[in-house]
Amino acid sequence: MSLIKSHHTKLDFNNAYDRNISIDVIKEIVTFIINKHASLIVDIETKQASAELLNQEIVRYLDDSRQFQMNRDEVISEVMNYMFGYGILQKYVDDQEVTDIDVCRYDFVIIKKYGHKEIAPIQFADELEFTNFCKLIIIRNGGVINEYDSHARVADQTYRMRINVTISPRNVMGSSMTIRKHRLSPYDLTQLRNMKMFDLETEKLLRKLMVIPSRILIVGKGASGKTTLLRALLHEIPITERFLVCESDTELYPENPNFIVQKVKGLGKRQIALNELVRDGLTMSLDGYCIGELVGSEVNEFIKAGYTDHRILGTLHALGVKEAIPRMISMMDTHKKNIESFIGKSLDIIIYMKKFKIVEVAEVYYKEDICFNTLMKFDIKMETPSRLEGEFHHLSQLKASLKDEIGRRYL
Repeated sequence: MSLIKSHHTKLDFNNAYDRNISIDVIKEIVTFIINKHASLIVDIETKQASAELLNQEIVRYLDDSRQFQMNRDEVISEVMNYMFGYGILQKYVDDQEVTDIDVCRYDFVIIKKYGHKEIAPIQFADELEFTNFCKLIIIRNGGVINEYDSHARVADQTYRMRINVTISPRNVMGSSMTIRKHRLSPYDLTQLRNMKMFDLETEKLLRKLMVIPSRILIVGKGASGKTTLLRALLHEIPITERFLVCESDTELYPENPNFIVQKVKGLGKRQIALNELVRDGLTMSLDGYCIGELVGSEVNEFIKAGYTDHRILGTLHALGVKEAIPRMISMMDTHKKNIESFIGKSLDIIIYMKKFKIVEVAEVYYKEDICFNTLMKFDIKMETPSRLEGEFHHLSQLKASLKDEIGRRYL
């Protein structure tokens, strides 16, 4: 999403107006445009229409409501800034250290930095203003939200954000918005180690794993740091490897020019699913696949790719390393008897994350059953709602085929 650039002074949402323009009038105009000209907002945002068309609608509204006393030029400027910015959230949108912005209700906002949550000292004026703001953000980024479709999820490509909004009637106590942000410049492994996501020994292991064709799954709950780590790992893949990156929402933004990035999208009335993207990739002479988040039957194609000796990387919501296997089985649309053998021979490494920390790294191999060789474990000494404190312990060395592969690369 790109901001509309105006030659007027930008509105400061944190301060009262010092002109003869009422905030109530600005809100009235914005509400009118959202309800009557939603498609025009999208067309302007995607540069398929001129902003001048919206300017004309603003002037027409002022004339129809007989508000002749206001400076038309200033009103247009205020409305455009209101509609194509992020208002009181803008400073957190601009802050590259903020990873999450959660607005549970109009007067309660929480932000997250480095895995730490804090209450933001801001609030919207009332429920109506916040609901209109929610609708505006969804519409502006190509989504649909109304009383019939009261939940929407969109992506803002410019700021690299995933935005999730729910309004009435689905929400009982008012609208809510969740914004997941990704840095415009992703963290590399050294930066993540300096932020204590892992220690130096783990960093060395991760770098070695990315040089060889290892097959890695990162698991944990939402917002545990899985995507942040995956982005850093993708950065380490040699430029000669041809990868297909498949996502439901664009979040990874790999910089490697040898990567093909695809996302789920609607094709007429049909939705292109993740499993179709992965399956079609089998015809593209790829070295590897990355699925930003495994959420359903695409697990089948993901494991098939690993079983056919492609490199695979992805993330999954799971309670831990060992719990990842039954979680994957529950998502696979298959009745094969030897499914555990299939998975065990398709994965090399499972990484479990919690609260922006790598808690466990385990090697996976199959010997009559799925076996786990714990390479590293974080011994938790203290846990708060937002962080973990403790020590990293390295318990074992690689045992399976990866050991020989690394040995050949690092003579």
